[in-house]
Amino acid sequence: MRSGRIAAASACLFASCVHTPHEPQRSSPAPPVIAREPQNPKGHVGYEANLIAFVGRKIDVQRIERAVNFDAEYFARFEVLKVVYGTYADKEISFSSFTHTGELKLEKHELGLVYVSKHDGRFVQQKYLFQPVYSTYDGRWAGCGDPYAGMPDVHRHSVRPEPIVFDPSVRFDISGLSANNIAARFPAPMFRHDGGTAFCLMGNYPEELFRVMAEGVLKSRGVFGPGTD
Repeated sequence: MRSGRIAAASACLFASCVHTPHEPQRSSPAPPVIAREPQNPKGHVGYEANLIAFVGRKIDVQRIERAVNFDAEYFARFEVLKVVYGTYADKEISFSSFTHTGELKLEKHELGLVYVSKHDGRFVQQKYLFQPVYSTYDGRWAGCGDPYAGMPDVHRHSVRPEPIVFDPSVRFDISGLSANNIAARFPAPMFRHDGGTAFCLMGNYPEELFRVMAEGVLKSRGVFGPGTD
């Protein structure tokens, strides 16, 4: 009975559906049949939710035309560079993503920490959960700046940014921003300002970035404890 409740709750935590994993293909596959978008329930779901968090490199992202456009739907393929949480053995993964407002972060960035789970046998991105990462001098990846940036304070816990040497350097054009905007978005000591450019000096590796989500958003959704939404 417990497993039935868990499966039912797991099926409704997300906002899209996808292909099951398959052998890497040299060309982009046709987008999957559009599936019903699940709704978000409250409740407790544990590891049985089949959550996979991985550092991935974008291969392809396609928008899918839908008859009813409550949310924009995308079909994505990523190269799996490192699994941070869960179990996944293939070198590529395909999944769907939904967004109601704003840009799709995984479409904008080449590398990121991606969160997917299974729904009806297909991989689904946990809605809006994507943390951009960049290459570091020692062959790893790391996020840039405050790991809680853009999140409500209620999700802020104990993770703090640490010095990171990015290679190539991570820089942002700040030439058109006001002094107050620069201080808010690119504060020292996480960033060094040089003329019209902000250079990233601090961030967090994927394990800490995952902890940010596990202790905050994922816990509030019921993935790692009773839901509070």
